Amino acid sequence: MAGGHGWRVFLLGIALFTTQTRFDGSKVFADEPAPAPAPTPAPEEPAKKEETRPVIDKTKVYLGCASTCKGPAVVDADKVYRAIPEYKRILDQKLTEKDAEYSILLLKATRKFRAAIESAAKDGSNDLVAAVGGVTWDGHTVPDLTDASVKKAEDAARVGSRGTP
Repeated sequence: MAGGHGWRVFLLGIALFTTQTRFDGSKVFADEPAPAPAPTPAPEEPAKKEETRPVIDKTKVYLGCASTCKGPAVVDADKVYRAIPEYKRILDQKLTEKDAEYSILLLKATRKFRAAIESAAKDGSNDLVAAVGGVTWDGHTVPDLTDASVKKAEDAARVGSRGTP
């Protein structure tokens, strides 16, 4: 029986030697002529440059929807928060999460932050605001709304300090 194994290996080697495989997976014997190569298609018009979409890190979005945005912008949140009186108070008093006043002040500061970036985005016709570095867009400059947002936050603080809505 040991000799039978050798013959099977020999016959398998001959079968592999005398056959080829086409791209479609069908077998072709070595004596069969190769099929003619497919004709090359005529050159087409140059492809139109596709409109690129912004690449957005969804974890850095403060306002808007990443999948539908057409006018993104970025903002430095730290600079905007530092223009908000409630946040300044947290920093000045060195409040931590363990302090009761911290949560109340941070909630107010966050609401003012959101209002400031919403207003700046509306003025700039932007439908998405993300952190600096959260948006890239080939062939486009992504506007920075930090200065406009700081101005909106400072204006709101001045109006609020006078006691008028």
